[in-house]
Amino acid sequence: MPSQSRNSSASHKALVVIDLINEMLDPNGKMSSAFCQYEQQHQSLKCVAKLLSFARQHDWTVIHVRLGFSDDYREVAANSPLFSNAITHGALTLSSWGCEFHPKVAPLAHEAIVVKRRVNAFYQTELALLLNLAKVTDIYLAGVSLQMAIQSTAREAHDRDFTVHVVTDACISATDTEQQQNLPALERIAKLITVANITHNHKEH
Repeated sequence: MPSQSRNSSASHKALVVIDLINEMLDPNGKMSSAFCQYEQQHQSLKCVAKLLSFARQHDWTVIHVRLGFSDDYREVAANSPLFSNAITHGALTLSSWGCEFHPKVAPLAHEAIVVKRRVNAFYQTELALLLNLAKVTDIYLAGVSLQMAIQSTAREAHDRDFTVHVVTDACISATDTEQQQNLPALERIAKLITVANITHNHKEH
């Protein structure tokens, strides 16, 4: 996907949404059970949809990241408990419906899509290149799951000297307990905010 066109008045903010795919969030997804329950309880996808709408209206860079593998799982390390589980369930192949983005939060035609093979959205992907080309200084993270992909991506973004914002109500965990237990660690490297914080702060300015 080509990077989004920018102009001299463009924002230096980026919204990076991670792993909002059918496999994780549709009831028919092969790895969705706990995430679906959490999402239904908290209406997380509605929050993500509001966040996407705001970002698009205010000329943020929007990047959609998804986890996915070849049909033969050639990219999966045999010693990975996490990704070996995907093989067991026949999940997360890029050619499948499961790796398509959930329709409630699907990318627009011009928005960049990054495919990752590991938990961290930066690891051996073009994410950093896209952010640097767009002159991004502030990254806003949303998606699945807070304790894995969001946290590992936030840590690397911090170490790459971005200002990191984790939009907590637009992040999904397996349980409420996991969500709450991971917030203190994230708060050491990122600003924890909600969609309402973002929209309200903009109105004040």
